[in-house]
This record gives sequence, structure tokens and C-alpha cells, in this order.
Amino acid sequence: MFNKHGLTLEDALATLHLKIEKTAGISANDRAELLADWEKVHRLTCFYLSEMVIRVHKTFMRLERQASAARFDSMTKLLNYRSLMHEITRFFVTDRRCFGWSAIGFVDMRYFKLINDTYGHSTGNAAIKAVAAILRQCLRAGDLVCRQQKYPWNMSGRIGGDEFSFFLPNVAGPRSALEVGNRLQALAKQYDWKSLGIEYGPRLDVGVICIMRRHDRPYEMPAKEIAEKLLASADAMMYRSKNAAKQQGIETVEMECFEMCGGTLAPIPREENAQAAAAGTSR
Repeated sequence: MFNKHGLTLEDALATLHLKIEKTAGISANDRAELLADWEKVHRLTCFYLSEMVIRVHKTFMRLERQASAARFDSMTKLLNYRSLMHEITRFFVTDRRCFGWSAIGFVDMRYFKLINDTYGHSTGNAAIKAVAAILRQCLRAGDLVCRQQKYPWNMSGRIGGDEFSFFLPNVAGPRSALEVGNRLQALAKQYDWKSLGIEYGPRLDVGVICIMRRHDRPYEMPAKEIAEKLLASADAMMYRSKNAAKQQGIETVEMECFEMCGGTLAPIPREENAQAAAAGTSR
């Protein structure tokens, strides 16, 4: 803490102590009383400063915990839905490159309810954490992943703690995004679920939306609306993957591509999706 002369409080007290010791014309008793008073002031000042520092530190830590709770899922430490939406929206607002691919994915834990009912909620929570670790393993440092807890576009406020979303800001092409989904499913199969006391672990249903950005003109849709539409489309692709597993017994990553061109968001025809999926091999 500095005063207008640039001295700390400790410096000011030390200077006062020196002046008291050098003061002429006062008796030894008066000087002793002054020094005793100075000692009291010094001790009280240090005490109150320490208390102030402790209070500031506690307040900072409390605010930091509140900020973390508002941004991250408490169980998995992944981003929550609100934070993911914010990051995706900010990306579409600030990204200014003329061309490029991005991808948004939805992941659902198949058989999670069965695991919860059979082994209990604590084992179910351990399975959720394991899938969160698999997601972290598959994604790059700049990619974003969150645990889904609530869908704003569903007016019933459906809770789905066994579902996750991810955002790949920049990928080489749809094939790269498809590879991420395939790797997620493969790692879930390979995971040692028995180490968690689960005989047969969850499988992952994955839906991916790829977006080709062509910024020749400003977006006609607000960035938040674009993000919500893309997430809803990824959710639909995830359910298509789930239905394929249920009805046909096959595990697939379902994908759809959109193009952001001329300020609008338009789906790429499905026959072109196959061609797009063959493009790009590295992320």
C-alpha cells in the first residue's frame, strides 16, 4: 500500500520510529512513551493489514469458485452448455477467414440408464467421468467439449446428464470430423469398464454437423441463432445414430454438412455430403 510520496506504510512507520529516536528536547520518559505508542500502532497496523489481505484473498477465491461453477460442469469439469454456446457464438462473431471447415458434435451414452439402474448412481457417475476422459483424449487443446444438462430449445427443460457436445473450430474437412466420432466410439469399446465394476460398458451414439464457412458477406442470421440451429441439427444426427444402433444393430457416426455462404446457413445435399466426407484427412 503506497501513499502519495510513493512510500509503503511500513516505510512510513519506520521513518516515524527513527524521528522519535532522534527527537531532541524531550525527556527519556516521554521518548519511551512515544516509542511504546509507536509499537502499539505498528502491531495494530500489521494486524489490520493482515486481516484485510486475508479477507481480500477469501473474497477472490469465492468469486473464482463462483465463476468456475458458472462455466464448468461440477462432475466432469467440462464446459457446461451455456459456456459452450458462448464460445461457439463468439467464434462465429469474431472469425473472419473467408473459407474453412468447423464441426459440432453430439454424443449420447447408450445403455447409461441400464448401468445406473443396475449398479447405482455412483457407478453411473464414474461412467460419465470416464466418457468425459475419452472425449478429452480425442480432442485437441483448442477444441471445446461440454456435458449436456439442459436443452434450451426443448420447452420441457429435458435433463440429459449422459449427453455431451463438442466443437471443433477448425478442421481440414468432414472426414476429419468423422474420424473424431469414429475414434470416440472405438475408445468407448476398448475402455476397461470392468475396472469400474461394469460388466458391459456404455456405447456412444455420435452425430456430427460440419460447416463450410464462406464469409463473402456478413451473416444474415445472428451468431447465437446459427449456433443453436447447428447444435439442434447435431442432436438430430445423434438420434439418427442411436436409431441405427437400435434398429439395425450397427454403430455409425451420422453426419450432415452445412454451408455458410451469402450470409445464410444452408444444408449441403446428401449426395454432396459423401464427397465432402472424402475431403481432408488431418486435423
